[in-house]
Amino acid sequence: MLAAKEQPKYVTFVGALSACGFLGKVEEGFYSLNHMMRKSGIEPGLEHCTCIVGLLGRARLEDAENFTQSIPIKWEIVTWRNLLNACYVHQNYRLGKQVPETVLHLNPEDVGTCILLSYMHARTKRWDEVVAMRKLMRDRNIKKEPGLSWTEIRNDAYDDNEHLEAVLVHEKVKELLAEIKPHGYVLAIACELHDVEEEQKQGTSSHHKKPKNV
Repeated sequence: MLAAKEQPKYVTFVGALSACGFLGKVEEGFYSLNHMMRKSGIEPGLEHCTCIVGLLGRARLEDAENFTQSIPIKWEIVTWRNLLNACYVHQNYRLGKQVPETVLHLNPEDVGTCILLSYMHARTKRWDEVVAMRKLMRDRNIKKEPGLSWTEIRNDAYDDNEHLEAVLVHEKVKELLAEIKPHGYVLAIACELHDVEEEQKQGTSSHHKKPKNV
């Protein structure tokens, strides 16, 4: 844009910082924040700082935590959820325990935070905490809406078991999972009910929509 003599706008840098976050480009992200925005006369706002939290959370979790504490800004739920997601990825239970308290104080019925925290407890095998979180969700009538996805092939859309060769698709998924497991691929089954047998979990998880869509 600068080469074309186009003036970047507020939202332009939101997109740029988001892209840096997805790519894990920490230095480039801070360059945009500290140099390019100043040069364009744009003061960083909540959206830009939230992007930085997400960016740091991917590679430098402690820096992300310090950033939220050092910036005098009123953070919103999406910022804390980004940080919580980073805690889940990095398996940082200490910080992951603190962040939800802030989110649930802002919104006691934030379903995304409740689900993610439940997954984190399950991943660290803290089953009592999982049970407590699910009880909290029941008491507050917090429910996760079922996801919906479909695949379009040659102008035809397919969802779940609607494909004419659904049985063959399921068998192919099992075959592919069996082939890639020796190479280190492990299904994310820790967040499922801990009283379900491992083999049952594998069978259930293999029917997830993403493998089927592939």
